[in-house]
Amino acid sequence: MTYKYRGTQPSGLSGGGGSTATRWVAGTAEQFAGYASNDDLTSWTFYDRIGDGGVPDSFDVAYGKNANGDGIYVMSNDSSTKEISVSSTDVTDGNAWTHIELDSGADDKFVVVWSARSNGATAGVWCTVGKQDTNESYYRSTDGAANWSEISLAGITGHSGARITALAADGSGNWMMGQNDRIYYSTDDAASFSLVHTFTGENINKISGMAYTGNTWVISYERSNDSGRTYLRSCAASDVTDWGSEFGGGDLQSYSDGNLQRTTIVAYQGRILVLPHNRKKVAYADVSGKTNSNFNVVNLSTLAGTDKLRDAATDGTKWLIVGQDGLLLESTDSAENWSVKATSIRNSTDDIQCIVGNVHLPL
Repeated sequence: MTYKYRGTQPSGLSGGGGSTATRWVAGTAEQFAGYASNDDLTSWTFYDRIGDGGVPDSFDVAYGKNANGDGIYVMSNDSSTKEISVSSTDVTDGNAWTHIELDSGADDKFVVVWSARSNGATAGVWCTVGKQDTNESYYRSTDGAANWSEISLAGITGHSGARITALAADGSGNWMMGQNDRIYYSTDDAASFSLVHTFTGENINKISGMAYTGNTWVISYERSNDSGRTYLRSCAASDVTDWGSEFGGGDLQSYSDGNLQRTTIVAYQGRILVLPHNRKKVAYADVSGKTNSNFNVVNLSTLAGTDKLRDAATDGTKWLIVGQDGLLLESTDSAENWSVKATSIRNSTDDIQCIVGNVHLPL
């Protein structure tokens, strides 16, 4: 989802008929994409989105626009030749998606994000990023995900070969990216990034997730002296070099996945839901600039059973979590209380890796 970022929506950018999703789309640990109406999340239709016998896992999915301004979905994949898949404008048509080979030597792309463009261009901006050990780059599209440009990060101060799973945008042309203990920032619609802050001497060794909400940026991270827990900090959009005090930790474990290494943060009007990948505990909190409040860890082990949690999404009304074996959890009170909405939404063995609603972000 990242990370898929969630947040307060600038005027004129509502999607999916307003701030409430009418449809949700999910990707599995194999080649399938599925959809369900917001009115009935117990009834899902899945189909082969790859279409040529390939079975790449999905990593992330985001909702945005094509060159004509029509709604589409973009999914990142565990593939060296189909790193990105792009849906048609009718995700219910059952047809294979269009696949993009970003580069013959490109690494896995773990997060994909769409944002409105500062000049109001119809297609907005798509970006995807992930492993950095072969191509120290991210990829950007300004024509509705049809064509992607590789943009090198190799010359940016402090950049290393460590994977990047934290990427977000504010819907007004500003983007943020996190790697290790460093924050990179763009003010030109992700055409370029520069180092704006390093958490020097604060034992931060892996920024794993990121979101924008209510004029606030928020990050999740691991500490080098406490790598088993997830911590968080936030800052005001007006000063991305001045971050608030640390919160989180405690019972909020860090992600448990040697490949993806991601924490999903979804948000609506300052309320955030934090989901470390492949765990059974989540957390919610409220953020406003450098200030945080109401941090609570929610243990979902009883609801999840043996299934671990993989991703989350919200439209501000419904908050959804997907997991192993087709598990779907729902909250309608801003991520505080949860119930099992459905099990085995494809079958009893397919893990659901990612989910998103048809709303343009930030909300």
